[in-house]
Amino acid sequence: MNKKENISKGILVWCWLLVLLPLGFSILGYIDPLERFSLEVSQDNYIYLGGSIGLYLARNIASVIVTYYAIYCRSADMIIMACLLRIATDLFDVINRSLAGNMDMEHAIFAPIWIIGSGIVIYKLSTSQKHHT
Repeated sequence: MNKKENISKGILVWCWLLVLLPLGFSILGYIDPLERFSLEVSQDNYIYLGGSIGLYLARNIASVIVTYYAIYCRSADMIIMACLLRIATDLFDVINRSLAGNMDMEHAIFAPIWIIGSGIVIYKLSTSQKHHT
C-alpha cells in the first residue's frame, strides 16, 4: 500500500461526518424502520426493507464503508472518489424523490449539505494535488 498522504484535519472531519451520520441513520433505519420511515409505511404499518427503503439503507452503508476505507488509507484520490459517490447518490436521491413527489425535510436539508461539502473537499484536494506535482 502506498504511503499515507497528509490530509488536512478539516477534510478528515468532513469525511468522518460522511461516515458517522449515514451510519447512524442506517442503524436507526434497521433497528426501528417504522419510526425512521413513517412516511413510507404501508396501510398495515409494515415496511418492506427489500424495496426502496432497503436500497436507501444499503447504499448508505456502502458509502460508509468506502469513505471509512478512504480515511484509513489517507489517500486524496480515494477521498475524492468517496465524495463523488456521496454527491452522485444524494443528487439522484433528490432527483428521484422530486420526480416521485415524496421529498422530505431530511433530504431537502442534508442532500445539499452533502453535495456542497463534498464538492468543496474535491476542489480542495484536487487543487492541492496540482500544487504537489
